[in-house]
Amino acid sequence: MTSNSLKKNQPRHEEHFVFFKRWLKNPLQIGAFFPSSRSLARLIGREVLVSPHQIVVELGGGTGILTEELLKAGVPENQLYVIEIDPILVSYLKKRFPNVIVLHGNAINLPDLIPPEFLGKVSTIVSGMPLLNMPKTVQRDIVDASFKSLTKNGRFIQYTYSPFSSLASHKFGLSKRRAGFVLKNFPPATIWCYEKN
Repeated sequence: MTSNSLKKNQPRHEEHFVFFKRWLKNPLQIGAFFPSSRSLARLIGREVLVSPHQIVVELGGGTGILTEELLKAGVPENQLYVIEIDPILVSYLKKRFPNVIVLHGNAINLPDLIPPEFLGKVSTIVSGMPLLNMPKTVQRDIVDASFKSLTKNGRFIQYTYSPFSSLASHKFGLSKRRAGFVLKNFPPATIWCYEKN
């Protein structure tokens, strides 16, 4: 087993410990008491669009459970950009995934965080951010930044612990599709895919 795979296959107890410490620090920013399950991450991975000349962006990398599954789903390490606002989690992710591009920043500033040559060339954005906890104006800013970065037919994937859509899609000019419901997650999660009308 390579050193990289050892870093990716992190023991679950370590992931939970790091996640719990960050949750105590800022529960509204983290949004859940436990990190996402591998079952949820695998289902999201099936919805990701991968193209040789485009990148995939993960918003809110957390401890890297979803990052790991995105790599397993076929996203090349050098085409995966992970945006994380918590500096401690940024350091953790950089050590765990040394060949993935991990950036410290706010999703609202996504067009300024990714390299200019990839603006408008993001095939998929995956978000684990607690959008339902955020004001509508912040949701609007995140949606605008995301669709400015996505390709014309790009996909925004959001998972939520509510059975309802995290975004009022009609207000943002989006079509939505419920891509799955995962009971093997605590709490159970729903996956939504959004695209521009």
